[in-house]
Order: sequence, then structure tokens, then C-alpha cells
Amino acid sequence: MNSKNFFVRLLINGVLGLMIGAAVLSMIGYLLAGNEGLLNGAALGAIVGLLGGLTAVGNLEGFGWTMGTIRRYGEHRHKEDMSS
Repeated sequence: MNSKNFFVRLLINGVLGLMIGAAVLSMIGYLLAGNEGLLNGAALGAIVGLLGGLTAVGNLEGFGWTMGTIRRYGEHRHKEDMSS
């Protein structure tokens, strides 16, 4: 994955996580405590969502690197077996 794709995924996952986390926790906060809970839930949801989105990007990057390494190693072994 090149750096442009990585930063685009980072931005998309960060923004989506922030929006979804803020929306869900603000609705729960509103149901429990009214307008005060809405604001507190939105702030907490934004923090939790942003952290979750950034963690997901890190996992995707690590998984993509591992799969690429395994794929290249398997291809190398396959070519060795076919040439024998």
C-alpha cells in the first residue's frame, strides 16, 4: 500500500469512526440525560470513534503487509517446485 492510499484510508476511517461514535453515544446520552447527555456523549463518542478508526487502519496496514509477504513466499516456493 503506497502512502497516498494509506493516508486516504486513515482520513476516511478516522472521520467515519468519529461521526458514527459521536452519533451513537450522543443518542444514548440524550436518552439518559437530555441535552447535557447529548453533548457529553457526542464528545466521548468522537474520541472513542476516532481511536477506533485509527486502530482499524493500523490493523489493515499490518494485515496487508503480512498477506503480501505470504503471497510472495508462496509464489517463490511454487516456482521452485514446478522447476524441479
